[in-house]
Amino acid sequence: MKTKVLIYVLATVIVLFSQMQVMQAEDLFYYYGDEKIFIKERTDKIFLNLDLTVATKEKINDFKNKLESFGLVSNIDEKVIPPFVVIETKSGDDISSTLYENCKADAMVVSASSMMEYRGKLAGLTGEFIVKLKPSSSYEQLQQMAQQNNCVIVEGRWLGKDEYILSVSKTSEFNSLQAANLFYETGLFEFSEPRFVILNPFQSYDPYFGDQWGLKNTGQYSGTAGIDINIESAWRITQGNRDVKIAVIDEGTELDHPDLAANLLPGHDSTGRNTGGAPFFDNEGHGTACSGIIGAVKDNGIGTTGVAPDCKIIPIKAS
Repeated sequence: MKTKVLIYVLATVIVLFSQMQVMQAEDLFYYYGDEKIFIKERTDKIFLNLDLTVATKEKINDFKNKLESFGLVSNIDEKVIPPFVVIETKSGDDISSTLYENCKADAMVVSASSMMEYRGKLAGLTGEFIVKLKPSSSYEQLQQMAQQNNCVIVEGRWLGKDEYILSVSKTSEFNSLQAANLFYETGLFEFSEPRFVILNPFQSYDPYFGDQWGLKNTGQYSGTAGIDINIESAWRITQGNRDVKIAVIDEGTELDHPDLAANLLPGHDSTGRNTGGAPFFDNEGHGTACSGIIGAVKDNGIGTTGVAPDCKIIPIKAS
């Protein structure tokens, strides 16, 4: 009887332990506004943010040669030193804490952290995060938070009103994602978000992105490849900003459109029909199409991708 009880207890412990592992794997998140975005940690890869005033191709290759069972994910260009590199284990095993410390100790490394994965895309933490103070919060409170948590307010880089970039020291006990969460949970900030570098940032996972020849012309529909707005290079710089509000003055925009609703702000109907900025007749689709070209949500697995998917749309029905 004791043996059966012991087996049952062990089995219960194993189940609970496995559930805890799953919970821990899903516990990694950052705040986008007040929403938690859950992401996966890739412990077989390290993302290194480099100091371009120190890094050289020779130093990077020397660093790589010391790694033995590790390798760089991509080769270093002959002319251009990248601002970051990714190291991965050749065996697929987890990277040890010792390697992390060795990476951080290198003079050309600004920050070192595990790669992240979200919806199949790999992303690296830059060591920086962005905050926006609430109207009731002060710059002095931000300074105090930064000092207490081994962070530096990066001066001289323009953002929106009351928005600031902070850098986390590589000797800190937490990374920029953890720091961003820590700051947000104080209640002093409208948002606090880590800055990511997306590997292969040009690819959209929306099902009809491949049909958007104006954004990326691969010769589909018998067109001429490359005759497009070069959106992939633009997305390297920005995908918009949610503080930017774009009024679409047209026939109205579908307010419950699944690929637009998340980016729509309260609208206006100038025709007096009180639609709130939505179309009145079924054949009024032009405004919805224009709004989609501008701000359809990117990587939600629905429809198309907007040129500036991080901007907000104000739908206005004018005819």
